[in-house]
Amino acid sequence: MPLVTKAKIIAKRQLNAEEFALDLRCPEIAAAAKPGQFVMLRASEAIDPLTPRPLSVFARLSDGGKPIGFTLIIKTFGRGTRAVAQRNVGDLLPVTGPLGNHLEINPSRRLLMVAGGTGIAPAAFAAQELNRAGGDYALLYGGCSRDAVHLAELEKIDVEAIAVTEDGSLGRRGLVTDILAPQLKSGPDNLLCFACGPWEMMRRSAEICAAGGIDCACSLERYMACGIGVCLSCIYRNKGGEGYHTCCQEGPVVDGLEVDWDA
Repeated sequence: MPLVTKAKIIAKRQLNAEEFALDLRCPEIAAAAKPGQFVMLRASEAIDPLTPRPLSVFARLSDGGKPIGFTLIIKTFGRGTRAVAQRNVGDLLPVTGPLGNHLEINPSRRLLMVAGGTGIAPAAFAAQELNRAGGDYALLYGGCSRDAVHLAELEKIDVEAIAVTEDGSLGRRGLVTDILAPQLKSGPDNLLCFACGPWEMMRRSAEICAAGGIDCACSLERYMACGIGVCLSCIYRNKGGEGYHTCCQEGPVVDGLEVDWDA
């Protein structure tokens, strides 16, 4: 069962004009969270904005090996996230989580991750857990420019990434999916791809993996108001005649081949 509690802001970092990182002290959720899961976060207990915001866990924070909190990467795009951005270190934020399913961490299977924008969160958490478990991974991380690719945040948790930017200001120039196929060809037989980010990026990743006969898990992003399958605002269409599923219950981590990307 998800926990309903309050998390204390212990650090806040502005990453670019629209994005910031929050380190939240919340040992209970930190101990229970797994890669791919998310929390529902509110700026306060006030009813305006009415609904919380879904945010994937970026990393687990520990002290002496004991979980004490977690990091979120937040993009301010509406009233709810702007309200969170105005809170300061020491403030308490209402939070519910962890929610949704998760990516199974298997140290014996190489994980190739493709992340775009703030979709880096599930991939970063998976990489952090693989480091702890002694697993192997490669992380391809794309953004529109160097300001959107937060390598410094990855360095804080000892995670490495291959950067790709659309304007060529950092790493390779182009789309992150441009370098996916060569990575698949050079990978072992037991390779698993994990895509997290914009809808079209995940669609293309799933298509490339399907063409290469590689399994591809995707961490879907949808607007949601409840996080527990009641509001039905986070639905996606599933292939195979099974109709619509909710990201918060059947996902957010799903088989990329099972998503009707055109719906």
